[in-house]
Amino acid sequence: MLGGQVAVDLSGQSRDVLSQVASSTDGRFSDDEKAAAAAELTSRFNNAMASHVVIARNNGDYASLYQAASDYLDQASDAEKATDTWKAQKQAVTDGLSAAKVSFGKAPDTGDSNDPIRALLDQAAPGVGAIGPDSSTQDVADYARAMLDDQENRARDNGTELVFDSSRKTGQLVDFSNFDNRTLATIALNPNSSFSSQEAYAAKTELEQRTRTNILGALNSSSGDSSSSGPGGVIQNYLNMSDEEKQVLGVTDDVTNNLIQSYRTMLSVQSTLNGGSGLAAYL
Repeated sequence: MLGGQVAVDLSGQSRDVLSQVASSTDGRFSDDEKAAAAAELTSRFNNAMASHVVIARNNGDYASLYQAASDYLDQASDAEKATDTWKAQKQAVTDGLSAAKVSFGKAPDTGDSNDPIRALLDQAAPGVGAIGPDSSTQDVADYARAMLDDQENRARDNGTELVFDSSRKTGQLVDFSNFDNRTLATIALNPNSSFSSQEAYAAKTELEQRTRTNILGALNSSSGDSSSSGPGGVIQNYLNMSDEEKQVLGVTDDVTNNLIQSYRTMLSVQSTLNGGSGLAAYL
């Protein structure tokens, strides 16, 4: 295991062999080997269930998903069925199947840490991870798409839908709290039509609201640092914007240059009193 990932090729090992390694208690296998075997078993289960998850999230039939998991577990050898892991998973899946049959349209919350379906549903959507300042616009778009897909999946698992209008009385309202401004701007720009019109409009609305709040906060700030308050704070907000933000908000170089020139003039008049400022030197 390296960085939480299996670092050897276990594809040639049978499910039966892997289950025996993962459940070994006689000291023949290291903790690392047992963890790798368990991870490989989980990966195979998840791959076998992937299409069933997609179907369940689209038609609300989570009972069929749990039935598929039960069938998969039943294909185990007698040796695997004798392990504590198999017994715990089988019981959790059986309980999940019973619960799903009486709660059509949402994934049952079995509250059982041994439930492999619940663990699979709780995984983040592929592509959800960190992005850096050097990421391309398309990279950011892919990241944003994965983030929204993750929320959509969780909404469906909760028996509802992801909505983008706060006036809606039903549905799970999108949460943009973990989306930075560049990501919101990228959704609004909608490269390669990766997003719906509702998603793009909601992201633009959130970005505009954040920008207004930041500018008003700078103008109303009582900070003694002129680079972070008043006109200087407004300029700093513009200077910190990504290219995507500027494009969505209509912030051109002319707008920023005019603000900087006006601010330079103001600072020049005040220079004999305050000796300049950090932002003045930066500009």
